[in-house]
Amino acid sequence: MKHTNLLAIIMLMALLLPMPLEAQPSTAKSDLTILSCETPIAAVAGSGEGVLGKLRVTVEYPGSGKVFISTSPATRIDTLGSARVAAFAASATAGVDMRLYNFYYEIESPSIIVGGPSAGLAMAIATYALLSSGECPQKRFVATGMILPDGTVGPVGGLKEKLEAAADAGIGVFIIPRGQEKYIYVEKVTRKIGPIVVVERRPVELDLVKYGKSLGVEVLSVSTLLDAAKALGLMTPSVGGYNLEAPSYAEEALKDYVSNTLGKVERLVSEPYNELEEEAVRLRDASLRDVEEGLLYSAAVKATIALAYAVAAQSVEEAIASRSYDVTSLVEKAEEAYSAAEEELKALDAPTLEGLDSALKAYGVLAQASYEFKQALETLVKEGDRYYLPVSPFRGVDATGALHAALALSLSSWSTFWAGLASEASGERISGSQLESLASLLEAQASSTAAYAIQLGEETGKGGYERVAYLASLAVSAKNPLEAAGYSIEAIAAASTYLYQAFRVDAGNAVEGVKELALALASNAPSGALLYPKLALASLEGFNDPIETLATASKALLYIIAVSTLFEKKSSEATQPLETTTAGSTETPSPQTATTSRGGEGAIGQEAPSRYPIALLLLAVAIVSIILGAALGAMLSRAL
Repeated sequence: MKHTNLLAIIMLMALLLPMPLEAQPSTAKSDLTILSCETPIAAVAGSGEGVLGKLRVTVEYPGSGKVFISTSPATRIDTLGSARVAAFAASATAGVDMRLYNFYYEIESPSIIVGGPSAGLAMAIATYALLSSGECPQKRFVATGMILPDGTVGPVGGLKEKLEAAADAGIGVFIIPRGQEKYIYVEKVTRKIGPIVVVERRPVELDLVKYGKSLGVEVLSVSTLLDAAKALGLMTPSVGGYNLEAPSYAEEALKDYVSNTLGKVERLVSEPYNELEEEAVRLRDASLRDVEEGLLYSAAVKATIALAYAVAAQSVEEAIASRSYDVTSLVEKAEEAYSAAEEELKALDAPTLEGLDSALKAYGVLAQASYEFKQALETLVKEGDRYYLPVSPFRGVDATGALHAALALSLSSWSTFWAGLASEASGERISGSQLESLASLLEAQASSTAAYAIQLGEETGKGGYERVAYLASLAVSAKNPLEAAGYSIEAIAAASTYLYQAFRVDAGNAVEGVKELALALASNAPSGALLYPKLALASLEGFNDPIETLATASKALLYIIAVSTLFEKKSSEATQPLETTTAGSTETPSPQTATTSRGGEGAIGQEAPSRYPIALLLLAVAIVSIILGAALGAMLSRAL
């Protein structure tokens, strides 16, 4: 398909950073602490019936962030991506640095091939339990759901069949993604018309909660990994009284940015005469309302986009009036603004810890500007060194390319704003080795998550992942660690947003869970750090669309996770990274079992992180794995 080659390249990068395809846990080193947890997982067999397999998760300390997976029988690439996402999400939710551990996932399933995203939630739950308490969940459960890097849970198929398999095995709790309680499945109806047998397929809605009750199984729906942990009585992070109030200098800077940006909009648009101008005015008014309500971040975002619409409207109007349809001037201004922002960001090669999130945000916004500029060049008509609006006798003038160029221009200014805040931050500078280690962690996750999203999109025919592919390619080709880290966060966030939209994640319920986790992790931060996440989380009410709200909260969480990897841990926090609370549990221990070797009870301890090695010797294995994975994926369709 269109993105198959890019998918292979991104997956190869993920494997080289590093993720061996098959391995068994090793206990040869005497200084290792190894904890394991075994739990059943549900799948749909080739016959169409639900079956239970076995998942064994092992966490090894100390490690270097490697993720190993062994499956029986064969596996597909999206299973590898799901395992790495599960390790990342579980580590983030537990408040630990993924680079301090190695993760082993062993799956045995009656299915012909192990694949698909539905084992992700089960892997994440078991991993989180080991990291947070060193024990398996005590409730007897089966979980199925797609896991995303921010810990949100996406929908999966085969729920009726999986629920029936869980009931047959005597499982007491069945955990599913929220929003799928009313499940649509296809029922086969056979009827005979004379000598002809006709098989019809018709959609049937099933209430899984009621159906589960009739089978003796409690069906619980969750929006996040945090929800699942609470439902199973696991320890969960305590938010406490974290203050989202940003420093006064940042709030003043944001107010000035909004005022200046909306001033430009006012000068360009007095009265709206077309759709572009109408949108500019709508966003301007919404931005002003947000300022009055103290929602400064959402006000700034709306002002930035309002300016893009206003600039595009003026450029299109002038191009039509001249009858040349030439918008070269707009393209050149956008390119100049992007180059100026790029130069501004070069001075951020060694940010302080308090300015790190702003520096990463500056690069993240620049990546978005780069994507918009690329879209502009692909949409506009180029003749020689000039750019023109496409004109059709049936559709008229197409202003899409002009809007993309204007967005690139406006976003470049937004990037410069964050670069300015980062340069003003005080504190000790972050070392180059720390930035390289951070970049390695985020690059690996960006590559894996992007490949995961792209493959799922291609398999299901759900388009719209082009932004994910582009941002991931920027991340793996970045020139310096800070740039790579900023681009990687945007790629991860874009992949999550794509999955939210394409697979209809229950955004409204997931927002609170993501915000709760973000606040819990942020409570360990230095008082002056996390400027961008504070502003974003405090302005969530300013985003009306549920997907946009969830994407904003998710991105803020990802920035907190990135910066938190550099927080200095006190020795007293070595075995308990977060203050936690435990939900009540009345059930007795279940077939989910935990084993420990060379370590005591409780969460695994922490030391200074090891640097990520580049596993060049896996190159041949990676190439062969990609080819075999693609071949198996094409031949076999039944998946977890």
